[in-house]
Amino acid sequence: MRDLFPGYYRPTQEQFQQMWRECIFVFDANVLLNIYRYSSDTRDELFDVLEHLKDRIWIPHQAMLEYHENREEVISQQYAISKDIEIALTNASDTIEAKYKRGHPFTDTEIIADAIKEAIEKIKASIAQAESKYPNLLQNDYLLERLTNLFNDRIGNEYSPKRLEEIYKEFEQRFRLQIPPGYRDKNPKKEGFKKYGDGVLWFQVIDYAKSKKKTIILITDDQKDDWWRIEKGETLGPRPELATEIGSKAKVSFYMYNSSQFLKYAKEFLGLKVKQEAIEEIKEVEINQRKYVGSRLARRGFQVENAVLEWLRQVDPDVQLNENLFGSGVDFILLQPDGTKTGIRVKYKSSSFRPADVNVRRIIESIIAFLNHRMRADDNNILLILVCENMEDAAQTLVMLREVTDIPPTLTIKVGFMDQNNFRSFGTFLE
Repeated sequence: MRDLFPGYYRPTQEQFQQMWRECIFVFDANVLLNIYRYSSDTRDELFDVLEHLKDRIWIPHQAMLEYHENREEVISQQYAISKDIEIALTNASDTIEAKYKRGHPFTDTEIIADAIKEAIEKIKASIAQAESKYPNLLQNDYLLERLTNLFNDRIGNEYSPKRLEEIYKEFEQRFRLQIPPGYRDKNPKKEGFKKYGDGVLWFQVIDYAKSKKKTIILITDDQKDDWWRIEKGETLGPRPELATEIGSKAKVSFYMYNSSQFLKYAKEFLGLKVKQEAIEEIKEVEINQRKYVGSRLARRGFQVENAVLEWLRQVDPDVQLNENLFGSGVDFILLQPDGTKTGIRVKYKSSSFRPADVNVRRIIESIIAFLNHRMRADDNNILLILVCENMEDAAQTLVMLREVTDIPPTLTIKVGFMDQNNFRSFGTFLE
């Protein structure tokens, strides 16, 4: 039974020990790129293990290509993190100051605001000092040199254009059937042939396994479920189809680890000295990578709301704006001099426009539901400000709004876009 369905059986402890003694360790690009996200001590721990195993490491041509293509962007992201922190702190300070600029019945808000500003300036100075001691890897990347020396003569061959064309066609079919790996990369954000990257890498791994006839252990920090078997949020191991395919085509055993597991089991099965702090730091980076998209959107949403608030104040300085009305279902209440009230709801549309985009309809439907069930009795109407990431998406969204029916007469929809950190109005939809 185990021989017929190898991917569904976790290897025994004895099998793991044999695999680690004899296998070839294959590395994905994301493992090398994550090195730039580690502290220097953790990097050294990982490099020590790689040096110990240098006669049994290999990297597909596709993985090394993706490393070189993305290296500078990842380096730049590390420098941008400090800027993100400064922006978040400044936004928080500005929000508190704006919200309570008229004072508070039992707290001196000026003292609080001054204390926050002083603390923020100290944090900024600390960040600047740390940055000044950090090497400029965009100009002199010593990590690139270490990796180059380590993987020299251990990089797979590039496929010919003809072979790549064959793989692209085959993976179109695999995408339709959701055969792992790679089908999660078929999305509008993947330009050109990049959506086939995992497929090319996988076939290069299989071809290498055919030539070496040795167990393959793939180290990847890809967390998508077209590589891993994930049940109820828990990663159980590699997708069974992967072990089945490589076993069928190359007649070898196969397993996968992420970077933290790689160091953990290098310590257990090979007896190598690896600091637990390094393993824990790599785990934290893996977790942060999962959270990155969500936290980035949250930060952007915060910036968008502040930008819209500033725009409203510039458009009509005479109106009164009440913010953050808990339980009201809106973000702001705009009070005109004549007593007219408008509830304002801000929605950030982060994704690029796609034909038959359901996101716009869902947003409108949620607002309509709010109007029907939760609208404040003293609000005369609702203004939905739908914020897109760019002007093109704003234009397409206005077109999409024409397909939305049953918009109540009390709802006005304004579409705009972000110009860096500023909101720009693009157009207003009135049914």
